[in-house]
Amino acid sequence: MAQFDEWPAMQDFTFQEFSFRGNCYEMWEAGRKIRSGLTNINIHCICNGGVYNRTSIDVKLTGNPLFNILMSNIRFDRAICLPDRIMFYSTAANTNVQHTTLALLASNVGYTRESKFYEDNEPIVASVFTINQSIVKVTFSLANPDRLIEFF
Repeated sequence: MAQFDEWPAMQDFTFQEFSFRGNCYEMWEAGRKIRSGLTNINIHCICNGGVYNRTSIDVKLTGNPLFNILMSNIRFDRAICLPDRIMFYSTAANTNVQHTTLALLASNVGYTRESKFYEDNEPIVASVFTINQSIVKVTFSLANPDRLIEFF
């Protein structure tokens, strides 16, 4: 696969909305692929303005083949650029999840809210990967167990 687009690290990313249609998925746990298959998923992302300049990013998965593992309606607080991706996330001072990714985000850019309870099938982050500014892959990271689900 070609190299992903580069983004300015740790910059806020703003958008209105976009959709991505995935044809395949892979699920990874402990560095091993544990499941894969064909799909016809549509991942639709909308950035909503909020009260006092707070935003929310709503992600809706239509045709989700893993609905019992990955929820189909997800809300994140913020979008930020990393060198090879755009990441959606929420960080909280008080939470039921302890994860390295969330701890690094909180220490580098701060908390997005005071508290957050994650459901077992709720991702802690989503990442959007592009090549030539076209979306080629969307991933979701879950914490319990530590699992990555990729749609491409």
